[in-house]
Amino acid sequence: MTHTDIRQRAIELIQQLPPERLNDVVHWLESLSSTDETALIEIIQRRLPPHEQQRLNELRDRSEQALLNETEQQEYITYADRLEQQNVDRLEALIKLAKLRNIDVPTLNQQFCVEPYAS
Repeated sequence: MTHTDIRQRAIELIQQLPPERLNDVVHWLESLSSTDETALIEIIQRRLPPHEQQRLNELRDRSEQALLNETEQQEYITYADRLEQQNVDRLEALIKLAKLRNIDVPTLNQQFCVEPYAS
């Protein structure tokens, strides 16, 4: 079923509703959208907890000075992998939310002051 078919089917179903039920359906649809937006916003705004961000900063500084031991190097890589996945999740959420709000991703990104590629 194509996007157009789904849209047409939804229109047909809405047209069959008794007028007194239309308001309830609209509220229900809005709540679905609101739930989706809330979940997406949580993903977009997700950050490391302060103590983990502090540890990452320490490891980054030590890495720049070439002072990491093997254990710290592995810990640093683990943080980097985690941040990379968060950035992928954040970008996917930005794209989905931009579609829901019918705006472009750069504009939405500016609204959240998010730098999806920063680590």
